[in-house]
Amino acid sequence: MPKKIVPKNIVKASTGKRIAAYFIDFIIIVLFGVLVYFVFGEPVIMRNNGYYDLRNEATSYIEAPGLVKKAENGTSFSFYDYPAYDEQTQTYGYTKYEDLVWNYFTDFVPNHENYMLMPSGWTSKRDKTALTTITEADKSNPSTVGRWVYENFFQGNYYEPVKDEAGENDYTKKPVVKEAILADVDDLGLLRQRVNLREFFINPSNGSGSYSDAVDNLDYQDYLNLIDRVANFKWYAGFVPSVALAPLIFHFLIPLFVPNGRTIGKLLVGTSVIGSDGYKAKKSAIALHYGILTLMWELLLVPYLVVMILIYFLLVILDYMMVVLSKTSQGYHELASKTIVIDTHRSIWFASESEQDLYVKEHPGSLVAHAVSDEEKPSYSRPTTKEDYGIFDSSMIGEARRKAERITSFDDFEKENELRAASEEEAKQEEEESYSNPDELRDAAALEMTSVEEVEKLQDEESDDFSDK
Repeated sequence: MPKKIVPKNIVKASTGKRIAAYFIDFIIIVLFGVLVYFVFGEPVIMRNNGYYDLRNEATSYIEAPGLVKKAENGTSFSFYDYPAYDEQTQTYGYTKYEDLVWNYFTDFVPNHENYMLMPSGWTSKRDKTALTTITEADKSNPSTVGRWVYENFFQGNYYEPVKDEAGENDYTKKPVVKEAILADVDDLGLLRQRVNLREFFINPSNGSGSYSDAVDNLDYQDYLNLIDRVANFKWYAGFVPSVALAPLIFHFLIPLFVPNGRTIGKLLVGTSVIGSDGYKAKKSAIALHYGILTLMWELLLVPYLVVMILIYFLLVILDYMMVVLSKTSQGYHELASKTIVIDTHRSIWFASESEQDLYVKEHPGSLVAHAVSDEEKPSYSRPTTKEDYGIFDSSMIGEARRKAERITSFDDFEKENELRAASEEEAKQEEEESYSNPDELRDAAALEMTSVEEVEKLQDEESDDFSDK
């Protein structure tokens, strides 16, 4: 059976040191990732692949119909917010909203190829039972388009179609407010009616209304969504090097080639990675140890960035919970790779058991030799013979008979028993002294030195000699 880890040789890293090393590595990876993005990802990949050209095209596409206005930051858009009645200009807000809605659907969309009356995303969002359908082929028919706009955006308690000379509904013209409503609107005292007409187009409490539906139609245009998808892909292409390279360099390549699997964080706080058997870890174990951690970082490459960030931190928390709660102080990536994290300056380890045995043979008075001998001593003496268990059989009885036949006198028999008991007692005392407390062995080794400083110097020299193996 393989030897167990010797406590006096191997000291596992404290949770505080492990967290400090992880935090240092995390900051380095994030800063390096940001540097890669602004030095290479954004100027080289995104800019050269036309990312900003697509964003400008999307901005122009949204701005062209005049349904929305640019926000103060110049990069986003907001709704027009007309009051129910503007006393300074003596205009009603509803008249501006009705113009925006009518002109967008009957004039702008039919005359622009990349705009649709019923974009696919919009129809999937709205209640189709409450929305009459229209085909793109009908865009060239003003009457058909006008009727569709009236039925879906104006029909109700406030508006009615314009009548032609024959008294028929003329859907090529913008609907008008019903005469009864209009009379109330012209009366400045009926503020409530003016508010109702405004809220018919946009309700400030929930954002619903005909104007809001028109803006929603623009937002769900297929061509605009296509521009967004292509632009997002080009942004993603510029984002990939930041996420892929930083963890690969600092959480895989560096610890793979630096002795004892040390990252920059581990070098700074003084921890190392070795095999769970207490000897130097193989390269394959180091690769698996850090490969799992690197894959956790690469989860951020999945397009759902916010969700992946949450999953990443959940995995990190789970890993450290296992470190704190498990008896072996190992996270799942250490259990999978059969490695442990140790305190570099307080541990002495070897490449293999044979190398350790050779060192102990050549340095019998070293602290390592004492620690190994302490580990190999039995903690108690187990019964090994039948006599120890108080069990007798025919062979023991026969031996006792032969001893009795050799007795010449009773005095000789008692003397022989006394000598045998004294010999056994002396042997037992020598055995107990050889199995003394491990701390006494260390004290004995220390007494052979001239000062406490020499003891500490020896311990530091042994640690430095073998921490890089």
